[in-house]
Amino acid sequence: MTPFDTSGKLTSAEVTSARVTNKSLLETFKTCKLVTCALSNFLTNMNEIKPGVVYTTAETQKLLKISESTVKRLLKRGLLRANKIGGQYRILGHEILRTLSPDIDRQATHSYQDLKRKVARKIKNW
Repeated sequence: MTPFDTSGKLTSAEVTSARVTNKSLLETFKTCKLVTCALSNFLTNMNEIKPGVVYTTAETQKLLKISESTVKRLLKRGLLRANKIGGQYRILGHEILRTLSPDIDRQATHSYQDLKRKVARKIKNW
């Protein structure tokens, strides 16, 4: 059975069906485009090391773009501090940042401690 009647034109039911099909294809395309954009944004944000997030060794390896053996070596030497939970290491984002840039970490810790002392003095005078 062909989509054309004997005159070679589409019937109204066939035109409606074609419109519905095109509309659903367009909606599917838009959905795929949104999913692709969301996935792209997620992958872009994955490259940012967040201090309060806990990472696995595999995630740390991807973030730092180093091999698994290098991550293990850093952990073994104590250059990268981690906690072992259930036989797997968990690494705090702050520790990764400390390993990458100890000067910045020291400055941030110093400014935090300064602020903490000032607040403690103010509260004490109340």
